Amino acid sequence: MANGQRKIIVLVGNVGTGKSAHVLVNYSGIPEFVVWNHDEYSIMLNGGKYEYRKEIYPLLKGAQKDFLRRAIAGGFNIVFDGTNINIQSRKSLLTMVSNTCKEQGAPLGLYEIQAIDFGPGDEISLKRRMNDPKGLASEEWFHVHENMQQRYEPPTVNEGFTLISDLH
Repeated sequence: MANGQRKIIVLVGNVGTGKSAHVLVNYSGIPEFVVWNHDEYSIMLNGGKYEYRKEIYPLLKGAQKDFLRRAIAGGFNIVFDGTNINIQSRKSLLTMVSNTCKEQGAPLGLYEIQAIDFGPGDEISLKRRMNDPKGLASEEWFHVHENMQQRYEPPTVNEGFTLISDLH
């Protein structure tokens, strides 16, 4: 990284679009990178079951903030592996990043903030998720996928990203 600049990479895309596979290929085993995988933390908080429970959301956000605080303090590059499907969800994440940098005394300018866009999803991504349903019924995944397609907004530089890569 030029001039010691670190990276914060925000993955954007519907379920089944290849975000976690991208992480495995590109960041797994690289000591300078740490990954926040929203699904894995959620599964852990649900005792091994994949489900969305509104009451654990504050725990999930607290764990994410602690992860971010420790990752910044440790000088890591950070990857956020989650759907981050619309501007509002990314704004919440990027505000947390900005606030945590201020708390840690780490200038936000230390970080190149990238978005990697996997898109709104299609029949292939839906089929991919159905082939690995994580214990949920196909009908549930169909509705989740459809809902996320409708809510999808591509990332823009106006959100604060310094680089956007389109992988769909």
